[in-house]
Amino acid sequence: MALILDGSAGLTFPSGNTQSNAGITTGGGSLNGPLSLGGNLSFNTSNAGVTFNNSSALVNSTLNDYETGTWSPTITSLTGSITSYTSTGFYVKVGKLVSLMFNVSITNAGTAGGVMIITNLPFTTGGNNSSAGVMRENALTGINGGLVPVNSTTLYGAKYDGGNPTVTGYTWACQITYLGSF
Repeated sequence: MALILDGSAGLTFPSGNTQSNAGITTGGGSLNGPLSLGGNLSFNTSNAGVTFNNSSALVNSTLNDYETGTWSPTITSLTGSITSYTSTGFYVKVGKLVSLMFNVSITNAGTAGGVMIITNLPFTTGGNNSSAGVMRENALTGINGGLVPVNSTTLYGAKYDGGNPTVTGYTWACQITYLGSF
């Protein structure tokens, strides 16, 4: 079954109403006017998505990937070793743009010193210096630091004053956004 529109009115699909093998033809190849769906818009073709009319774009303007989830950051130290920590992470991925939000609580810094190393990223980065992020020690004084990718699977976190961010009792709230390399 095909539905032909003349562009003078919108098309509404009520919630729960499905039609298999239906097509929409507008005569001119585009739908001019509002399209209201009572549910999700799904594509039957792999990697299909919404294509934006952006003739000046140098690359594909199709939005075909949106994902959210959790991940478990693995924390080590550039020198020495961390005895114990806890970590939780969340991510949002839109196309190739990945935003990571995570917390790290150092419960026993052991012999750790210097830079905090974060691995087990949910998506590989674009590599060295492809972006930068921030971290803040969760206390009244709120010491700040920075995050940088050092390769496609590892971030470095360091305090802005060059001190050791892996001190026992510190909890760090961290965020970085980068382009994935997929």
